Amino acid sequence: MIKMTMNFNYKIPNIDLSNELEVVGSDFANILKDNISREIDLTEKPYAPLSPKTIAYKMKKGLILKILQATGTLYASIVSQQKSKNKVVVYIKGDRAEVGDILQNKGVRGGRKFNFFGISTKMEKHALDYMTKSIKEKLRG
Repeated sequence: MIKMTMNFNYKIPNIDLSNELEVVGSDFANILKDNISREIDLTEKPYAPLSPKTIAYKMKKGLILKILQATGTLYASIVSQQKSKNKVVVYIKGDRAEVGDILQNKGVRGGRKFNFFGISTKMEKHALDYMTKSIKEKLRG
């Protein structure tokens, strides 16, 4: 199973950041989906184009002609869920997790892998900036 877990364990008295952490988790899931839609990996490099054989197969089956998408099920299965006050998990639901593991970790057709799931530098910066701003706002008042 592929999943990433974010914990926020700073001991700041009387500040509840669970809502902010939930926002960051949701943002992460949306950024991952956006990368898939834009056909780029976590480093924002484009994937190699679909081969003519893959395009022909997808057209014949009426599937989506985009990399990492055929039916949209994997894309839709990327979700964020708050597990506790200070823990949000972003993961791939159900049987799509197995497919995601093959695509990212094991590889397909000659070992081709897709670096599509995880925390990118852009996502990390977004989370740190958002949480820093939220903490400052809460400490002010």
